Amino acid sequence: MEYKILSDQSEHKLEEKVNIFLEDGWKPTAGIFVLAYGGQLGVRYFQSIIKEELSPN
Repeated sequence: MEYKILSDQSEHKLEEKVNIFLEDGWKPTAGIFVLAYGGQLGVRYFQSIIKEELSPN
């Protein structure tokens, strides 16, 4: 199994990234996580995803 954490500065951009990975067989592991840094640093959105390894036949 592979594991990745995707992140971006907006919900829309994160959705685009996640959709690209979904088309390649990745699956979200839970809901998104939002971190508000405050001030000029703003907000960051995160989504963890996994991809199952193909078992040899």
